[in-house]
Amino acid sequence: MEPLASAGSEPVQESCGQKAADGSDRSQDTHWRKLGLLADLPRTYTFTELSALLEVNESTLRKRWWEKLETAYQHCPEALRVEVRTTKAGSPVFAFTEFGLQVFQEFKAANEEGYGDRYLQAVSLQYPAPTAPETPTAPETVTVNVEVGNHAIVLAQPELPQTYSLELLRQSEVVAFDDPLAIAAQFLQTADALTEEMQRDIRLREQKLQQTQQAKAAIAEKATEFKLEARLYRERTEMLATAQSQETQGLQQSLTTLQNLGKPAADA
Repeated sequence: MEPLASAGSEPVQESCGQKAADGSDRSQDTHWRKLGLLADLPRTYTFTELSALLEVNESTLRKRWWEKLETAYQHCPEALRVEVRTTKAGSPVFAFTEFGLQVFQEFKAANEEGYGDRYLQAVSLQYPAPTAPETPTAPETVTVNVEVGNHAIVLAQPELPQTYSLELLRQSEVVAFDDPLAIAAQFLQTADALTEEMQRDIRLREQKLQQTQQAKAAIAEKATEFKLEARLYRERTEMLATAQSQETQGLQQSLTTLQNLGKPAADA
């Protein structure tokens, strides 16, 4: 007959194993639920990640670009960066959103094209500071003392107009554009086009000047060579002319000597 302790040990072991399996399943389920929540969160970027994506020094992003962009977009309804977590000390930790990455990319392109400051000005015009609502002025309370007297004349309720115009209260006319932001955007676009054309014209003129300088250098070099060749030609032709004259004179003398040896035709 087997001991009772041995008979009861197998159910206890089976119960412990079942609990361990159940705990493992719950842990895996919690793990996958956390992964699902993280997958739903929007993508954010740190300064280090922005530096790698934009290929710009991280110090430049922190100390120069972000200070300017934060000021220009301070009234933008869409946030450039959000709080993603807090430190153990309770301090918030921020990261940039997809919109923030897009803004940095646009600002980088503007700086490369040479109109970074105008980009910031256009953004400030696009997202101006909200104007504070006008606080209505409470009507001044006038204390009126009325004496009833012996007789009272009841007047009919006056009919007041339902439509009023403030034009009669104004003493001056105002001159204003209907859409000043559209005018500013058009001016910036036109200024950019003119600037591009001026730069293109400068490049063409610099190219023409460079070609002229090259042509001048080539002609100057050839002119020096031509002068040297002309001097050599003059000296050489002078020598050849002298030699030719001497040889011709010698030939004439030989012919004269030969002619002197001959007899006239009558004497022959």
